[in-house]
Amino acid sequence: MDKIYFGIFCKDSPDNLSRKKNNYLRLVPWGNISSESSPSSQIVLLGPPRPSNAPPTSSSLAQFFTCIQDQVDTVLSTVPRLTHFSVIVPEEYLVLEAVDWSSHVGTLLRRNSQLHFALILPSRSSTAFQYWSCLQDSLKYPLNLSVFLYVGDPVEQTNDISLSTWKYEPVSSLILPITYFSGCSQQNMQHYALSTYIQETLKDFCTQARPLIILSPINSSSEVTQGHMASIERLFSSFELPPVADAVIRDPLQPLRDDLSMDIYSIFEQDETKYRMYGRAIAQAIIDIRKKKSGGSEINIVIDVLIVGPGRGPLIDLVDQCSSPSTYCNIIAVEKNPLCTNLLKKRRWTSGSVTVVQSDIREYQSEVKFDLAISELLGSFACNELSPDILAHVAAEVMIPSSYTNYLQPIYSPIISKMVGKVDQWERPYVVDITEGCFMETGPVQSVWSYDHQASSNDLDWNVELKFEQDLPDKGLYPTHGLLGYFTSVLYGEISIGIHPKQRANNNEYCNSWSPLYFPIKKFTFYTGRVIMERVTGKEGVHYQWDVNGVMHNQWGASYTIGN
Repeated sequence: MDKIYFGIFCKDSPDNLSRKKNNYLRLVPWGNISSESSPSSQIVLLGPPRPSNAPPTSSSLAQFFTCIQDQVDTVLSTVPRLTHFSVIVPEEYLVLEAVDWSSHVGTLLRRNSQLHFALILPSRSSTAFQYWSCLQDSLKYPLNLSVFLYVGDPVEQTNDISLSTWKYEPVSSLILPITYFSGCSQQNMQHYALSTYIQETLKDFCTQARPLIILSPINSSSEVTQGHMASIERLFSSFELPPVADAVIRDPLQPLRDDLSMDIYSIFEQDETKYRMYGRAIAQAIIDIRKKKSGGSEINIVIDVLIVGPGRGPLIDLVDQCSSPSTYCNIIAVEKNPLCTNLLKKRRWTSGSVTVVQSDIREYQSEVKFDLAISELLGSFACNELSPDILAHVAAEVMIPSSYTNYLQPIYSPIISKMVGKVDQWERPYVVDITEGCFMETGPVQSVWSYDHQASSNDLDWNVELKFEQDLPDKGLYPTHGLLGYFTSVLYGEISIGIHPKQRANNNEYCNSWSPLYFPIKKFTFYTGRVIMERVTGKEGVHYQWDVNGVMHNQWGASYTIGN
């Protein structure tokens, strides 16, 4: 359900649920504070007595988690329906090795795989954030672990990071002390308001998830009132909740190896920008070819056009619209997918001549010297569907697209990392459908390789490795989780399309039928490093392999190869 829920800390723990007198958090519906909440709507707060004055050790950390597990077992033996537990983490333990933390938390999650755990961490501590990042790195973003973020007293002077630092993390709850509320009495009722900073922060977190808002008393003499909760309710009823940031990872298409389904073609054909710009490029190219062939005279001419991979025919339609008695387009459409060729052969075009050939373009031979060759073989990373490799076998005076460039950008994204963690395959690329706010850039977009079909030489040297090196800047708190791949393409003249971030605001260039290609990083890096990206052509196909600070991914195409 797309709602914001809130809760309050109960002062009195139910004695019948745990002999250790755990604290319980009751989830409270809007405007209905009830002490009769069912056990399944409660979150158990776990935490042993605070450590002694002695410095914490690996041994005391082990005892901490043993105590946590004992409490879980005790509670579940009495109330087996409980599923959510929150662990109060004493800050004293955040000086120990992160690897020890990862080991104990990993054991807790594996032993209780059906339960969800949240670590209660202070929002203003950079140490807590770094521990959390290392924990996520080591455990590869487990689905049953999140953060309860304690916002902290607004007058504290120890804040070394802002609350927004956590906005990309799986924060399932924000614990808000009532000191953030300012109040006044009106008509015998107490009215409260939140600071503008906290209001904007709460709204910002709602773009990442729908966190539980927990209102917390400061001490035994303070309490959460109806006025506090009414203030939260007024805030979230004053604006429409934005879409939650999300990401979906998919296998990249391999149309050279696999015949695409009609559903996929249907999705492609809905990209209005792409075909509008292709239409402009084709029309301008045909005008220029006519001028060149006719010498500027009004004679009738024939333009021989090759369409590579026409699919269900949208490119044929665009060329046919430009054909006329004085500029007659003789179209040869070469398509290897039999589903498409059967469909195309049944169609009729009115202006030009269309010949449909079922063949792999690399095996197709023709005595025709083509004036114009058109294709839409570009992938999310430009060359990942082997467009340059395939079109190397095509000769024409004019090529559409005429050139394309791919790009890489290092990013930080717990959401995407969690998706990759589900399948646990970190040495292969994915197409990633992303929404706004699901990642943060940890470095600039940099161009990788360029391919120009009209040039005498290219970045692509057949059958050898293509290398690219990129320096990763030091982003401090945020590690680099992976690399997003984009492309831009010049179709003809000044007419371009692509999915480069700078093109997003340009409705005449940005195409929504492509999503970025994502290259995960097995070992997240916090520090300045180097990425070496290689494109390797071999007997089994083409593969990308990427080295990040000496850690190689997909070497020799062991995890992923683009079949040829």
